[in-house]
Amino acid sequence: MANDNTQQDPFKEVREYLKTAEGFSPTPYEDNGRLSIGYGTQAEGPDDIVTEEEAAVRMRAYLQDVSYPELRDIYSNFDELPPHVQFGLLNQNFNMGGTNQRKFVNQIKAVEAGDFEKAAEETLASKWFEEQNPGRAQWTADMIRKALQSQDEPDIPVMRA
Repeated sequence: MANDNTQQDPFKEVREYLKTAEGFSPTPYEDNGRLSIGYGTQAEGPDDIVTEEEAAVRMRAYLQDVSYPELRDIYSNFDELPPHVQFGLLNQNFNMGGTNQRKFVNQIKAVEAGDFEKAAEETLASKWFEEQNPGRAQWTADMIRKALQSQDEPDIPVMRA
C-alpha cells in the first residue's frame, strides 16, 4: 500500500529512479549532440551550474511540460494505462524523447490495444535495447510486464546496469 506522499505524488518513485538512471552532474556534459546538466535535462549554456535541488526542479518541470504531453499525444490511452505501464513509458520518453519514442510503432499499437506482453517484447526488439541502452530498455519492458502481474500500487523494479 502506498504511503500518503506516494498517493499525493504517484510519480515520485519514477523520478527517484530517473535520478539514479541519469546520474547527477552539476555542470554541463555532452549528451547525444546536446548539452545536458543535472539529471539529464538540457543545460542553459556551457557555463550553467545547478545544485541537486535545482536539477530535481528542472527534471520535474521537464516531465510535466514535455514528457507527459508527449506521452498523451503518442499513446491515446496514456492516462488510463496501469501505473506500471505509465512509469515504463515515462522512462523511455525521458531517455530518448518523443521523436524517437514515436518510432516504436508496434509497441504503441500493443500498448493502445492493452497487449502488454507484446508491448514489452517490442520494447526489447529494438536498437535501443540491443545497442544503445539495454538497462533502460529492460527496465521499461519490466515495468510494462509488471502490469500483467498486478494492478496494485507500483513496486518499482531495481534498475539494471
